[in-house]
Amino acid sequence: MEASPHGRQHYLNIWVANVSRVLGYAYMPGDSRDGVVINYKYFGPNEKYSPFDMGRTVTMR
Repeated sequence: MEASPHGRQHYLNIWVANVSRVLGYAYMPGDSRDGVVINYKYFGPNEKYSPFDMGRTVTMR
């Protein structure tokens, strides 16, 4: 991961990256890399799950 976390006390840092053999992973709160890493293949709109996800990946609005 090359990007720096942003305001870990107020935001959930989400990195979308090319990670092999996993859907994603997370670091525990308090770690300097606090946040979630998601495999780019599983992030964003996906025809397989439409219309259930309504194009939403992380938000519930």
